[in-house]
Amino acid sequence: MVGAILVLIGVVMQIMKSCYAPYITAGGGILIFIFRIITSSKTNDFRVRRLMRMQFFSSFLLLGGAYFMYINNNAWALALFLAAFLDIFVMWRTPKGE
Repeated sequence: MVGAILVLIGVVMQIMKSCYAPYITAGGGILIFIFRIITSSKTNDFRVRRLMRMQFFSSFLLLGGAYFMYINNNAWALALFLAAFLDIFVMWRTPKGE
């Protein structure tokens, strides 16, 4: 939850042209990535493992978005949009018992 809030704060700060936005977004992305590593379940279900790989890719997109913020490239918005889309898709497709 803290990581997602930091990413959201970083995005708002980037829109307001703050120089600290990439660092806050990267911190939130790292927290989300660490959380996903810690909570990854060891399952034999191929579908769940595929969805977890999509979540890891989404975490890398968050970090890529922070990098694009750092180099002042507007591609950060696309990276964060794709990360959000993948997270929503995974949330929707994950079985309720997992």
